[in-house]
Amino acid sequence: AETRRARLHRAAREVALEDAFAALEVPAAWLPGFRETGEHFNDIRKAWRRVCLRCHPDKQPEGLEDEAAAEWTAKFQTAVAAFDAIERHFRHICQDEELLPDRPADPPAESPT
Repeated sequence: AETRRARLHRAAREVALEDAFAALEVPAAWLPGFRETGEHFNDIRKAWRRVCLRCHPDKQPEGLEDEAAAEWTAKFQTAVAAFDAIERHFRHICQDEELLPDRPADPPAESPT
């Protein structure tokens, strides 16, 4: 498992947004809106999770040939690299910190009484 994990991390690469959308099987019609405002980010994230669950290396059927196992792992690596490119672009264009994933919104300021 550690060897497989090391290979997955080494496989990270730059992916064009067009290729990322294709790898995650999301509509190409979303691309212009996403480039401008980050529109559909949550839908893209859901699609990424579906792809990862479908082709995760731990979900490989037993007895796959080496070539089939490598292809299965490559699909997962492609999905991870694709979402990494999408998330990097989203963080770059997103000016509203509350919209960023994994960041809690600031609690509302208490009014003095």
